[in-house]
Amino acid sequence: MALKAERGVNNGSPALHARGLHLLAVKPGETLCHVGAGTGYYSAMLSRLVGDRGRVIAVEFDNALATRARDNLKPYTNVEVISGNGFQYPHDNVDAAYVNFATSRPADAWVERLNDGGRLLFPLGVLGRDAEGNSLRHTLAAGFFLVSRKSDGYAAEFVGPVSFVWADGAVVATAEQEQRMTAAFRAGGLGRITRLRWKTRAVGEEWYGEEDWGLGLSP
Repeated sequence: MALKAERGVNNGSPALHARGLHLLAVKPGETLCHVGAGTGYYSAMLSRLVGDRGRVIAVEFDNALATRARDNLKPYTNVEVISGNGFQYPHDNVDAAYVNFATSRPADAWVERLNDGGRLLFPLGVLGRDAEGNSLRHTLAAGFFLVSRKSDGYAAEFVGPVSFVWADGAVVATAEQEQRMTAAFRAGGLGRITRLRWKTRAVGEEWYGEEDWGLGLSP
């Protein structure tokens, strides 16, 4: 169901989001950031999962959608709706972050503002383009990646292929980065991903990496 047809934004696949919410393993009383909240449908589900003692911060880039979400979520008193750039949220530490748009890299806030034991689920991928190089608004290739903050760093795993609308307000990948990530998806090996390298130099084999981050592989 279209939310913003001209931007390719829809309500998402309920089965896909059911799996995503299950993977996040949300617990009562937790604080969670829902990035790319749309009109608030899945924010409402998260509200029920964290319960009265929990809190959901729902962030939506599109002002009109955020206004609709704010109205839809009035009965959910543990939800705060913010109209803003999801790459800048959360501002404070959270127990989990659920991202509902695709990007070529995780945002600093999503990774660095996780509590110990916190989880991040986000779609990482490559933007689809037509023959002239124009954006098609959705991913050419993408996957759900689950990151967990541990005492010694970040565990990571690939949990399945997805198709998502591309992020607004994202840092645009270079053509070279798009080519390398496309090649990584084509080469496979995603089941061997075990860790997220973050703001450190690369050590060992990686499925994909940049200077300041990468997805490391098991031996």
